[in-house]
Amino acid sequence: MKNFVSLIRVLSRLGTGRALLLLALMMLNTLLEGIGIATLLPALLLAADGRIDGASSPFAAYVTKVIETLGLPVELWSLALIAGFALILREVVGFGILLFTSYTIADIVAMYRHRILTALARARWPWFQDQQLGGMAISLAQFTDNAANAMDRAVYATTQILRAIVYIVLVIFISGWLSFGLFLVGALMFLPLLTIINLTRKYSGKLSGTAKDLSAYFTDVFASIKTVKAMGREKSVRPLFDRYIRRLNKFRKRLLLTSHGLTALQNTLAIVLVFGALYFAVSWLKVSVVEVGMIAGLMMSIVKTLSRAFRVLQRVAELEPYLWRVEALVKSADDAREDPGGTKEPHLERGIDFDHVTFSHPGKPVLKDVSFHVPAGRTTVFIGPSGAGKTTIVDLVTRLYEPQTGRILVDGVPLTELDLHKWRSMIGYVPQELILLSGSVRDNITLGATVDDETLMEALELAGAAGFVSDLPEGLDTDLGERGLKLSGGQRQRLSLARALVHRPRLLILDEVTSALDPETERKLVEQIGALAGRGGMTIIAITHTKAWLSAADRVFHLENGHVTRVEGRMEVGEEMK
Repeated sequence: MKNFVSLIRVLSRLGTGRALLLLALMMLNTLLEGIGIATLLPALLLAADGRIDGASSPFAAYVTKVIETLGLPVELWSLALIAGFALILREVVGFGILLFTSYTIADIVAMYRHRILTALARARWPWFQDQQLGGMAISLAQFTDNAANAMDRAVYATTQILRAIVYIVLVIFISGWLSFGLFLVGALMFLPLLTIINLTRKYSGKLSGTAKDLSAYFTDVFASIKTVKAMGREKSVRPLFDRYIRRLNKFRKRLLLTSHGLTALQNTLAIVLVFGALYFAVSWLKVSVVEVGMIAGLMMSIVKTLSRAFRVLQRVAELEPYLWRVEALVKSADDAREDPGGTKEPHLERGIDFDHVTFSHPGKPVLKDVSFHVPAGRTTVFIGPSGAGKTTIVDLVTRLYEPQTGRILVDGVPLTELDLHKWRSMIGYVPQELILLSGSVRDNITLGATVDDETLMEALELAGAAGFVSDLPEGLDTDLGERGLKLSGGQRQRLSLARALVHRPRLLILDEVTSALDPETERKLVEQIGALAGRGGMTIIAITHTKAWLSAADRVFHLENGHVTRVEGRMEVGEEMK
């Protein structure tokens, strides 16, 4: 029942009409099969005895009466025609169900992937810090497919159960006492099978959880494989992989045991049910030979259909945890949805102010009652030791974090009152971690946006990357490999800068952006970028340790232990550089 309810709930996300249509098709399919089989009984009696005796077969007489009421002749040919037409039409409807289900399942996969990506895009930055990247990746790529397969198998199991219900109803009409005995035996069959299915669900949940953990650990380790190999640490990272593999092996074996156990138990119970029912029908109920044959066929069909249904339900139970993991990921991201901010338009004409801002990570103070002004159209540099709070200031400006106390203002307007999306659209950001995508130079700079080649080359020129990009085999369309590993650190750094510049931001944030460049290249790049603040009106915030940026700064803030310890203007910096 839980699987069927889950099926309807997921299908309803694609529209209630689809769920109702699928249910209607399954009911029609079942009804047509019932009509076809019910019509066969009077046909067999006519073929065997030449007549239909209502006293010995009340159900056959009732079917005959219904056919006569519809104005159809009760002849062997007409009964065979009705039965054949109903069963052929059932196959046509069955094909329609398969086709409809296949397309719907494909749409379910797409729906879940869209839901995951949408939820992730809206989630707050701190939420991502508690997630496993590999776990999210496997949820998007594999778990969604497994979840859809669970729904596909649930549809099939539902059709099999409906078919078994039709067979059972026919047996009830043919012999009520026999159906009562079947009900008791069937209940005894169902209980151990249900136990096995629940065990399957339990072990599959553990299997999917371990697979997620393995994927996350794999992503973490092989993202740093160059460092691991350079230090000869391959063997030291292997034991945790082995632990995950052992757990996967253990749960996989238990799943196989439950699968084979289900099959063996089903076959044993089926033999008892069929032969016991036939003996009861012939010896105790004195059922006619034709009806015994019909009951035998129906009994075999019931057993085979329910066996298929239980095997499929076991597969559903095996795949079901993947559905719940996808649902849990989406719900967790939805619960961490980011505040879209206010409705005011950002401009950045006067500057950014920190007004007595305090911020702490759990158990670790970072900024303590900090106040300062970043003037618009100027270059402001933050300098200080690691952990002083430099990157946290950037995270607060971009609203990736919110201060615990104090305010951040843009042109005198609290940052929380500005439209968050429009504010971030004004920002070009180059983080300290150099992350490029698997794709071309163009893909990495535009991030999917439509940008003409002239604008692309202008951004590359400003970032000092136009020369080496022009020398690449296919220029802007050259594939850079996974995470851009075909490029040097300095080249990746310049492409990251071009990505930040391509949409001509009002605020450019640079976190150690020239750390991988040689001094002469760094000096020229700093001069180019600094000119954007002087002539282009761009506001630049740079985090650095190098003197090249200090020479270009209009204002320098020295940070230490979460406090601004010293502020220097251009003249003071110039004196210090001498």
